[in-house]
Amino acid sequence: MSDSDSSPSPAPGGSPLHPPSSGPSEAAEPTPDPAADPAADPAADPAADPSDQPAKKKRKRTKKKKAGAEPAAPDAKDPSTLATPSTLFVEGIPFKITEEAFSSFLASQGCPPASVRLPVWQDSGNLRGFGHVVFAEAAIAKKATDEIGGKNFPALMNRYLTFSPANAPKAPAAPVEREQPSGCKSVFIKNLPYDATEAIISDVFSVFGKIVPGGVRLPLVNPGAAEGEHSFGKIKGFGYVTFKEPEHALACVNKARKPYGVEVSGRPIMCDYDEKGEAGVKASFRTQDGKYWGKEFGEDKNKGGAQKRKGGPKL
Repeated sequence: MSDSDSSPSPAPGGSPLHPPSSGPSEAAEPTPDPAADPAADPAADPAADPSDQPAKKKRKRTKKKKAGAEPAAPDAKDPSTLATPSTLFVEGIPFKITEEAFSSFLASQGCPPASVRLPVWQDSGNLRGFGHVVFAEAAIAKKATDEIGGKNFPALMNRYLTFSPANAPKAPAAPVEREQPSGCKSVFIKNLPYDATEAIISDVFSVFGKIVPGGVRLPLVNPGAAEGEHSFGKIKGFGYVTFKEPEHALACVNKARKPYGVEVSGRPIMCDYDEKGEAGVKASFRTQDGKYWGKEFGEDKNKGGAQKRKGGPKL
C-alpha cells in the first residue's frame, strides 16, 4: 500500500485546502451577547412568550425623613389658608340709608356687626347697594344668612338682602421692580383699609424715616362733605407719603416688595415711587379734616395775611 492510499480521505463536499463551513471551527464560535445585540434578547422579540420571562419588580423609592424633622406649619399669611367664615358680602342694601342705620338694623335682628364696609358714590355720597359685613363669630354670620337673607323688611325700604361668603384676601401681585428716580422722596400706596386715617398711616410709615409735615395725603371719597356727614373723612383706599430724604422712600419700597412687608390693619400695602411728589398736589386737595392742604402745608400757607410794607420813608 502506498502512502497516498493511507492518507485520510477528504470530507465530502470539501478538500484539504478548503474545509467545509460546518467544521469544528463553527462550534468554537462565541455565544452572542444579548446586551450587545438587541435582536438576540428574548424580551425584544415580539413573538416570545412573556410568561417565560422572569417578572421584574418595580423599585419603590422612599424619602428618608430626617431625625427630628416636623412638617412646616401653614403660613398664616398664605391666602390659600385664610378663611373668612365671619365676613359676608351683602347685596341689596338701599341707597338712601347710612352705614350707621344699616348696622343698627342688623343689631336689631340679633346680628350685631363688628364692622361694616359699604362703598358710596363719590358724587352723591349714597351707598352703592353692596359691601362687606364682619361679625364677631361665624355663628352670628350664619344667623344673618338664615334669618335675614331673602326676607322683606320695611326698615330696609322693602328690599331683600343677599348674603354670601366673602372671598379670602388675595396677596397683592408682586410690583414691577424699578430703580428709584433721582431725588424721589414720595411713595404711592394702595390697598388701604377704608377706615384708615392720616395718623395711622403716619405711624406705620414713620419707621422708614421722618415724614415731612403734611406728608401723608389720602384722597377722600367726598372732599366737600361737612363734619358730621356720613362720608366725612372717608378715604378712597390709596394715598401718598412724602419722606424727608430719598433714602427713606427707598427703604419703604424695598420693604413693601416682600410679601406682607408693609401692613395697615392686617392688609398688605403696595408701594411704588411717586415722581411728582408734593408738586403734583392740586389746589383743591383737602386733608382728612376738610381743610385745604395748600393753605396748611403748601406754597399758599404763607398767603392770605397782610403783606408787610417795605422799609423806607413814609409817603
